[in-house]
Amino acid sequence: MHLTYFTDFLMKRRCAACGHEANTKPPKLNKKLVYLDQWTISELANSLDPVLREKKAGRIDPFWIELYHQLERLTKLHVIVCPESPLHYRESLVTPYLHVLRGLYEHLAVGTRFKEPLNIHALQLAEAFNRGVPGGGDTVDGRDRLSRILDGGVNDWSDDIRIKARLTLRETEVAAERARNASADELLARDSDRWRQQPGRPFSEWYDYHRRDLTDVVLHCFDSGPFGTYTMTCHSMTESLVRTGQSEEAAVAQVREFLRSDAASRVPYSDISALLFAGMSKKIADEGQKRAADHGHYKDVHAIAAFLPYVDAICADNYFAELLGKREIAQRVAGYPAKVFSPKKKQAFMGYLQVLEAEVAPVLRDTVLAVYGARWLKPYDTILEYHREREQRDEAL
Repeated sequence: MHLTYFTDFLMKRRCAACGHEANTKPPKLNKKLVYLDQWTISELANSLDPVLREKKAGRIDPFWIELYHQLERLTKLHVIVCPESPLHYRESLVTPYLHVLRGLYEHLAVGTRFKEPLNIHALQLAEAFNRGVPGGGDTVDGRDRLSRILDGGVNDWSDDIRIKARLTLRETEVAAERARNASADELLARDSDRWRQQPGRPFSEWYDYHRRDLTDVVLHCFDSGPFGTYTMTCHSMTESLVRTGQSEEAAVAQVREFLRSDAASRVPYSDISALLFAGMSKKIADEGQKRAADHGHYKDVHAIAAFLPYVDAICADNYFAELLGKREIAQRVAGYPAKVFSPKKKQAFMGYLQVLEAEVAPVLRDTVLAVYGARWLKPYDTILEYHREREQRDEAL
């Protein structure tokens, strides 16, 4: 009998009888990043959670249980990771099922979490700025520097036990999120009315309009000085110029000039968000979309614009998957590696995951089973029952 475990980037095998140890390097990991939108998380929860399943009264598509098994197996095989995001939390916060939804997306995230979308945008702006400033600092391109936009090691071997501490949920936090949603709904309803009055406007004009609009938001934060990501990033740009000998006035002027430039408005977040808002505007103005844009659309734009450049696959709802497939948008995002899936393409998503499993190297599978045990790959179908029980215990205290 042998005991197998990791330490100091080595895999150690120790004989239980004689104590002899053999050290080898574990296989190098290259996990795929898969982003699951809130709709996908909710469908998985509806199938796994006993309370939600009962409310569905038998209207459960068995596909979602199969998908959960496939996703969980691939995470345990260290083939994929499905990072959670702050948007998952905020969208779950205003539901009665926060603890259930959070238990599920944290389980599949295996300790990885995307940073705030606006923080990722600010990072991209800083990188674009540094490229044009001598000695401005290092740059981040593509997926080679994921630590800058993700918390948690993507290609780490995962712990089989994870410990989390939670703060008590306050009603004020829930109320504040609902108020933000209501405010976004009000603003976007007015925007939608205005878009309806401009039928026939070319896509290129909508795109230019929305990227200028985002530029104005960043400039407003820089000028008015509210504490936040954009303010700190712009001040950091200014300070880097002052350190080169420029006056503060000249440095501020140069930063403002940069923010209005193509270099700033074409960083991935700016570009993709403007493309998606342009697509929404066209649908409302030209295609008779009656439903106004709302906070749900806004959060979906946030997620896609921030995460699509870095992931290998992304699940979006049918509406945004259709937008991403439109010619004007598809041409612009074709350079990113992400495959886009949606409820209409759920079988294609399953097929994508099955191919990943079929391609697992035998040495990786053997290492996983040696380290974590033969039962490691058994589906954890009762995960949400556990979270329900824990929630009841917490409420009883």
